[in-house]
Amino acid sequence: MHYLKLIVVFIVLPLLPAWAGWEQLQRVQAAQPLGQVGMVLSGVALGGGLLAALLGAAAIWLPCHASRAARRGQPLLLAAFDGARRRLPALQALHIAAVAVAGSCAGLFEARVLLRDGLEVEALIALAPAIVLPLAAWWYSLWRIAQARRAIAEAFQPLPVVSTVLGQSLSARQAPELWALAERLALALRVPPPTHLVVGFEGRCQMTFTPVQCMPGNTRHEGRTLYVPLPLLGLLDAAEAEAALAYALACNAQMETPYGQVFLPVYVGLGSALEAADAQVTRGVWQDVLFAPVAWLHEHLRGAWQGPVSREQAACEARATAAVARAVDGLALRAAVERLARVEETLERILAIELEFGNQPGADVLTEALLELEKNAPVPVNATAAVDRYFADGPALRASLSQAFYQHGEALEAELEADLGALRQVVASATQRREAGPVRKTLAWCMIFLLLFGALASWV
Repeated sequence: MHYLKLIVVFIVLPLLPAWAGWEQLQRVQAAQPLGQVGMVLSGVALGGGLLAALLGAAAIWLPCHASRAARRGQPLLLAAFDGARRRLPALQALHIAAVAVAGSCAGLFEARVLLRDGLEVEALIALAPAIVLPLAAWWYSLWRIAQARRAIAEAFQPLPVVSTVLGQSLSARQAPELWALAERLALALRVPPPTHLVVGFEGRCQMTFTPVQCMPGNTRHEGRTLYVPLPLLGLLDAAEAEAALAYALACNAQMETPYGQVFLPVYVGLGSALEAADAQVTRGVWQDVLFAPVAWLHEHLRGAWQGPVSREQAACEARATAAVARAVDGLALRAAVERLARVEETLERILAIELEFGNQPGADVLTEALLELEKNAPVPVNATAAVDRYFADGPALRASLSQAFYQHGEALEAELEADLGALRQVVASATQRREAGPVRKTLAWCMIFLLLFGALASWV
């Protein structure tokens, strides 16, 4: 279905004005009195439609070919992806221009035929909408595309990758045991130690070298940031927690390669670029129809690289697992993964409910989550005390994190209320214009239909 949409839009649709141009060229060669102008218009419609179809085929073929070339090795991954990413906007712009010229020339040819045939006024009025309305819809579409040209170009420009976490940054004085454990594991694994340590309640244990923004407060950290969820320290014993931290350090070390530092930020940032570009386009039926091929081509580009990315990711994880097995207890890592897999989904649901409804004065998120989790899965005895031993003042840290957790929930609730208020205004405005709205939508679809009808008018 994905390839079918691309083929229809980028290959089949340009062939319609090419077909019309070929039929018009046959009429010119059959000695119809259309002169040199008719010959030029029909030839340009034929050539422009064929050129647009070739450009569309190239736009579909390029990501697939580049992804196959990238399978030869990691050094070619970024070069192939970046080359395809930079060429696709140019191919799409040329494709739009060729289709625009071909469709316009085909429409102008038919308009010239009507004017040269010397028809009666009544017949001319009856036949004119079949040419004039599709041609007007065609030019209106081109005008809309020209308005969105910046958003279309920016859809293929990756945005900087910034990880956002709900947590608190801790110094070595605030978390002496955890910092010492991380540095000892980094030394055993022969990998760089973290430069920042962030703890929270949600997510998985991981270390990243991309910028990290801590909420609330929007504190930004550059460098290697190790994020540790407190429930992990309470649910796992000492050996399992050590293996989980070691795995996070080893995975980050495996990602500090051209693949992880150069290619992956571009690949991930491209997804954010499409969302940002889509937000710039004015919403409406016509705009959604015109912007859809950009999203399809964008999806095709990222999808073509899904295979190489998955293979590189699996290879990095396998190397990290082997490094952890050599440095610490490999069985402890397997036990930690199995235990966290059993409770991860339940814990995420509990924390989501706590974030939305659990704002109680003086409440401890970790204690509440562990008590709720105990109803569904076994929880180690003194899990809270096991967490506190890693920090200089565990209760104070849990209280501070709980307060930040609930403040974030209140901020999300306020943002939701603001969005609902804006939505109410939109609904009220739409209600006031309820008669005009359906009319505009109907006209938009009618213009799209007439556009296709006009492209087939010559053949019919």
